Amino acid sequence: MITHDFPRESFEYLEWPSSPRSVQLPVLVIGIPHRFPYYEEYPFKEPERWRKIAHQTGGFMCHQHYITGRLLTPTSEMREFMRLTSERWLHSNIAGGVSLDEVNRYRRHLRDFQLDCNDCYWDFEEGIYPIDLVSVVHLRTLCTDEPPDDLNEWIEWDEDDFPSVNWSLFVLGENCD
Repeated sequence: MITHDFPRESFEYLEWPSSPRSVQLPVLVIGIPHRFPYYEEYPFKEPERWRKIAHQTGGFMCHQHYITGRLLTPTSEMREFMRLTSERWLHSNIAGGVSLDEVNRYRRHLRDFQLDCNDCYWDFEEGIYPIDLVSVVHLRTLCTDEPPDDLNEWIEWDEDDFPSVNWSLFVLGENCD
């Protein structure tokens, strides 16, 4: 379902202590990013496992990202990647219009962990670290969760729907502002 009224008030910031479902950053999230002003809502089979996430990025630029996402439990190696990544770019003020040099530095960092951002680098900013979602098999090496063989199985599709979503994988970390 596509709506043109973007429901910003229904999204919550993960790290706000006043939130009843507050979590400590960084986190590993798989989900569907929403690009304002367009918003797509999907009927998830396990709606309690999905969150409407608002996340501030870009240092002092204070960009806002909106993702319908699911928190994943990272493996110990992935948790170390998340910690190092968040620490490395915190206070960098990297925001939209990132230079190729910065993207290449991030890509080299990813490759140290056998990861890449070739298909998703445009979302790279302080506080949001995109990772190419190569396959479900690859995803299973990054987390201890058991995603279905076809991620679209997470959604309750109508008979008339074409079951296709552009899934994204992110590490959401702290933003300096």
